[in-house]
Amino acid sequence: CLLLAAGLALDPAPPICNCSEPMDYQAFREAPLPESCCLNFTSSNITHLDWGALVGVQGLRELYLSHCSITAISNAQGVPPALEVLHLSHNLLESLPGSFLENAPNLRVLYLDSNQLQELPKSFLKASSQVQEVYLGFNALTFLPASLLKPSLLQLQLSNNSWDCSCALLTNLEGWSSQAAEVICHTPEHYHGLGLQSIPRDELCRSHGLTRGPLAASPVGSSSQ
Repeated sequence: CLLLAAGLALDPAPPICNCSEPMDYQAFREAPLPESCCLNFTSSNITHLDWGALVGVQGLRELYLSHCSITAISNAQGVPPALEVLHLSHNLLESLPGSFLENAPNLRVLYLDSNQLQELPKSFLKASSQVQEVYLGFNALTFLPASLLKPSLLQLQLSNNSWDCSCALLTNLEGWSSQAAEVICHTPEHYHGLGLQSIPRDELCRSHGLTRGPLAASPVGSSSQ
């Protein structure tokens, strides 16, 4: 036992994934890395992100793409299999491709705050059963897909968006009281500036016109007129 313990103590520790120094995105495109645990392109001038160029990097666990002036993402099928942390904050994204991050089973942390996002894909983070932190503040989001709300979530930032306070949104956020507290209504006009939690459910779901949403077929709690 003592010999075994000594042998284990002498085994080298797994390498630490450290990419504190940003690298140039264009240099990466000209000479792609076949393998890396981390890529840091912070503050690179990317504008149009070819996601497919990153999917093939073996062992990629952390990816930093903040402050890169990204306006669009192409070739969004797939995801680096080991990806755990993705930073895409402080860019110029107004939308995301429909399949983006649909199948990212190992993703734990996602930063998408401080963009111009108006909506998220319906199947967003569908397979991300281990996700713990998602930052969506300071966008122009009006609705939240149910696929995003996982039991594993510990932190979900929703503040400073353009929320459409509907029965569908309220239904999706049931059981997420601390997150719902960040939702301030932008529309309908008569709810503008009010917190979603301050509106009685019966009032919000009374009018059929207020229950419309991408996932709302038959809202719970609606009453016939």
